[in-house]
Amino acid sequence: MTQFKLSLTKLDEIQNHDDFRVVWFSSDNNFPNELAHFVDYLEKYDSFETCCNYVQRFQSERIIILVLIDFFEYLSYFNNLFQIQSIYVVQRNLQNMQYEKQEYSKLVNIFTDEQTLIERLRHDILLTYRHDLPITIQCLDEIKTEQSLMSLDKNEYTLLWNQAFFYYLVNDPDIDMNELKKNMIEQCQLEYSNNQIQLNSINDFDKNCTYDNVLNWYTKDSFVYRLVNKAFRKRNIDLICRFRYFIILLYKKLKELSIKQQKENYSTIYRGQILGKNDLENLQSNIGRLISINTIMSTSRNENVARGFIYGAEVGVIFEINTISASDNILHPFADISQLRVMSSEEEILFFAGAVFRINSVQKENDSTWIIKLTLCNETAEQLEQFMDGVKEQLTSITCWDHIVMKIDDWDLFKKYYKILTGKKFSVKDIITNLTSINFYYLSVIFGGYEKAIEYYRELLHNEEFIDDPKRTILNIIIGYNYFHLFQYDNALYYYNIAFSSLDDNNLLKGRLYIPIGDVWRIRNNIETALSYYK
Repeated sequence: MTQFKLSLTKLDEIQNHDDFRVVWFSSDNNFPNELAHFVDYLEKYDSFETCCNYVQRFQSERIIILVLIDFFEYLSYFNNLFQIQSIYVVQRNLQNMQYEKQEYSKLVNIFTDEQTLIERLRHDILLTYRHDLPITIQCLDEIKTEQSLMSLDKNEYTLLWNQAFFYYLVNDPDIDMNELKKNMIEQCQLEYSNNQIQLNSINDFDKNCTYDNVLNWYTKDSFVYRLVNKAFRKRNIDLICRFRYFIILLYKKLKELSIKQQKENYSTIYRGQILGKNDLENLQSNIGRLISINTIMSTSRNENVARGFIYGAEVGVIFEINTISASDNILHPFADISQLRVMSSEEEILFFAGAVFRINSVQKENDSTWIIKLTLCNETAEQLEQFMDGVKEQLTSITCWDHIVMKIDDWDLFKKYYKILTGKKFSVKDIITNLTSINFYYLSVIFGGYEKAIEYYRELLHNEEFIDDPKRTILNIIIGYNYFHLFQYDNALYYYNIAFSSLDDNNLLKGRLYIPIGDVWRIRNNIETALSYYK
């Protein structure tokens, strides 16, 4: 499963805060103006060909919600397009229509008037924002007290850093909430710069959002939950931090409610989730282990509500979550918010990001539905404390930031290449020499993306206290590696060649370099040169 690695993007650009677009296909190309109140990405078409071409442009995560107005004859075709999640049909004359709904897995319903469709669409889009976001799952074995920090495997190490990140995200003592609020408002205004309705809502939020009503803002049909959920989905540390003001308020409110509701007996709660085949297989192979859900997660005390979110899915799962033994979980609080939200009938239980569960069983209910039983647990609270103690003990202390904190993938490469060049084991102490505390900045760097990594590695090349010939060679390789993943192939080749020219022909690492250099030439369509390196 995809690991929760935070990345960086420029925040002077608008982030696409919707994971879907509504496509309105009508012969007269008209659509109700009220759609603009809750749909930011709307495309209108009156031609079958242009509508198809638009939908088929998307080859990745984009979700299409299709509305057909008096075009029932195209339902079968659109139902087979993987880009489309849901289809709503308005057919004013149903008298002569013959169809079986089960033949069309993506058909939500056929409506006889547009107003009824609009009301249903508004309701479903709100639920889509809150329930259809993919969840990132990582597995963790029990960590022994005596286990060394650096003996953890990469998956365990990343998971625990995620836990530490969420902790410091909301618990950093040096927080200026006024500054955080200003940053959030600026980002929201940038996102909706061309939408006066949402700009008015943002101004309302600026004036009236408080600790007491933060859950109302999160649950109602507004820009807030769209942007906050999108930030977690993007796994972008700068974007998450732009909404840190609201995230902190939400965390503190959930924590307060969690304490008040400790004596409540939730017994079992449910979440309906559409999962990919690989994710399901990963869960099956990790029964008995711990998983971390790295986003704000909505669940329900009502199983029928949860099942509504997987209706018609090719692979849907129902998470049955036992919470009885973990009602005092404050590290990642959860609470019943049904009395504080618009749709109280959903009986919603909201979990803060980072909640940890043990996988008890994965059982097949029928061809399209699986039941996954989980138990919410507090074990990571103790493990996180162990982990941070281990970090402080093993990494010694930091007083300045002149030394690089390496990305986890790069760290693995560095250790491997350093041993090839010197025959010695490389220690993290060789990089971080003056550590006094672990703070939010440190976590920000370790989860940084390729651009951030390059910036720091280039600074490290000029650090005379740290650098020597083997380290210089390895850093040039890793900078090239990061540029390659940014699709900046000229820069990648430049740094690879610096490292390559510094190595003797009989050096083992020089042999390893032929492949990444060949990869650069291959992707630039110079197959002959690429093959010469692969040989």
